[in-house]
Amino acid sequence: MKSIFSKFLYLFNRREKLQIVVLLILILVGALLETFVVGLIYPFISVLKRPEIIHEHWMSSWVYRVMRAGSDKEFIVWIAVGLIGVYLLKNVYLIFLAYTQSRFIFNKQRMFSRRFFTFYLHQPYTFHLQRNTAELLNKINGVIPSLFSSFLLFALMFVIETITTISILGLLILIKPLPAIITVSILGTFIFAFYRILRKKIGELGKLSQHYGEKMIQWVNQGLGGLKETKVLGREEFFINTFDKNSKGLARVQLFMHVINQLPRSFLETICMISMLLIMLLIIVQNKEIQSIIPTLSIFAMAAFRIIPSMNRIFAATAVLRFNSYSVEVVYNDLVSLNKDLNTNDVAKRADATETVIVFNKVIELKNVYYQYPNANRLALNDISIKIPQHYSVGFVGPSGAGKTTLVDIILGLLPPTQGKMLVDGKDIQDNLASWQRRIGYIPQNIYLSDDTIRCNIAFGLPDEQIDEEKVWSALESAQLEELVNSFSDKINTFIGERGIRLSGGQ
Repeated sequence: MKSIFSKFLYLFNRREKLQIVVLLILILVGALLETFVVGLIYPFISVLKRPEIIHEHWMSSWVYRVMRAGSDKEFIVWIAVGLIGVYLLKNVYLIFLAYTQSRFIFNKQRMFSRRFFTFYLHQPYTFHLQRNTAELLNKINGVIPSLFSSFLLFALMFVIETITTISILGLLILIKPLPAIITVSILGTFIFAFYRILRKKIGELGKLSQHYGEKMIQWVNQGLGGLKETKVLGREEFFINTFDKNSKGLARVQLFMHVINQLPRSFLETICMISMLLIMLLIIVQNKEIQSIIPTLSIFAMAAFRIIPSMNRIFAATAVLRFNSYSVEVVYNDLVSLNKDLNTNDVAKRADATETVIVFNKVIELKNVYYQYPNANRLALNDISIKIPQHYSVGFVGPSGAGKTTLVDIILGLLPPTQGKMLVDGKDIQDNLASWQRRIGYIPQNIYLSDDTIRCNIAFGLPDEQIDEEKVWSALESAQLEELVNSFSDKINTFIGERGIRLSGGQ
């Protein structure tokens, strides 16, 4: 588990790690407050049972005089009121802690989702050629949120409940060492054995959950992505059945995890009841009166009331951490294998590249260009040299697989040549890709249209306030679509549907 935590912390920057430390300090304060409140029960019950203790103990006697209590009964009432006040303050603090913890977790979830989306979006084109879209979708929309809503949330829960449980058990050991040690030994052995038995199974379930989640997204994408072909060929059942197969697999995983998380509670309640009875028998065997053990039983009962849910949450947190450890591995390995940092490298290079301004005034030249796709065993382009003067129109003609699309992708700067150079007026475009790509107009082989307005599709990727409507209409006029768009009631604000489904092929 240690290595998983270190890998998880690798994802955070220094400031975020400091925030986690501050949160842990707040958690420690909360645990101490919980212990303090439980600890107050023992003296309160003792005073109820034998009020004369008030005058026998120096502290209670001093408080009695300061409060100028009229009688022992009045003093006990004030103690009860004080106990209620402390309990309420403790709960107010715990509500504040829960809010602070939740705000930290879900703010980080939002930030990391954005950070990883930025990270993947800025990866080289070759990175995306080797990845399935469903895999990246699952990571951004599934794995990353689960790292926070599950892994980080339950890691903090584990810390909170562990500190609280240890503090309360430590208090019990101070009050009644032998019964407390027996209880701790029984509970500790149970939790350790339970986790060791199920540890491997939980890890396997985590991997399966990741696999099934990714496959479900993949088959939804494929079924809806080729909707025309699916309907014409009558392949709906194939996609439904394949999706359902993976959905059933995920449901089985979730079922097992739910059952595993529910198992400890019943056992813990049984063990705590047995421990309480053993404590009673132990005290009776020592020939003590039943009345004398009432304060001890009270604090042990109060402790059990708090510890049983805590122990159950500790086990649940341990199981969830193990279950989500594969998600941590996936994200961590992605970053390490690419040797990237979320805030630097390719993202920064594109944003800050100012070394060479690429201006096309004379000629585009491909000079002895070779290209081989990753993991391919043959060259896609072999020693290509071409010069394209300004104002010339050039067409690349050849059979399927000849390398036409690859050649265009190299000119666009999407693919860096394996060997050779792509020059514009003698300058290598790799020195400042952003500068070159800002000067390119590109109509792809497969047209992409977003589920947005005509206006936003023409000004693709521009914020709404930066869209120049005159340029939008100019583009429509050039494409001979001005009359068509004017026939729509909403003109350029007409929504065209996903991938332009509300338009005809020609439009």
